[in-house]
Amino acid sequence: KPHWAKKTNIKTNEKKIYTVKDAEYFKFKGDTKKIEIEFICQGRLDRCIDDDKTASIFWGPYALAVVSDNEECFNLKLDNQNISEKLIHDGDLNFRLEDLKLKPLSRIEKEKYHIYIKIN
Repeated sequence: KPHWAKKTNIKTNEKKIYTVKDAEYFKFKGDTKKIEIEFICQGRLDRCIDDDKTASIFWGPYALAVVSDNEECFNLKLDNQNISEKLIHDGDLNFRLEDLKLKPLSRIEKEKYHIYIKIN
């Protein structure tokens, strides 16, 4: 299971057959005409190696950028225990965190953005 997935479910032929545990692989056996893998994502912080008060926000494998013209770094009261509760998403990779708008870095085009935030 990827480290960024809260849970990974596997279905074959439209039936759930297994939930993959941490550090585990799954081997398919038998007749598998259709395979579905569902990754349950959650928010998480990835702290900078040289400054544990600076972090990036992730949703599953996606690095999220804070879309803002503000030139100052944002200071937020976040940790890995409350980020999933505070990070609201619409199911289409658009996010809100308090009054901030976030989206995956790969979807940023011409907007100004922040990839790092200060946490306390």
